[in-house]
Amino acid sequence: GEIARRFEDRLTDVRDDIQQLGARIDGKVSQEVYDQRHEALASRVTTLETLREKDTERIVATRRWLIASV
Repeated sequence: GEIARRFEDRLTDVRDDIQQLGARIDGKVSQEVYDQRHEALASRVTTLETLREKDTERIVATRRWLIASV
């Protein structure tokens, strides 16, 4: 009686733990998805850096033109 009850309690605890772990795993993204998101973000950053450099070059060229025209 007592041993069977304790065993059943432990089995219930283990099942609950497995369900909790399953719920936590379901909330995580796979490494593949993470890598794809990281690559996309890195690509966006590179694009923004390139655009910033072009804007800087254009501003410098405009300043030079303004100074030369005075």
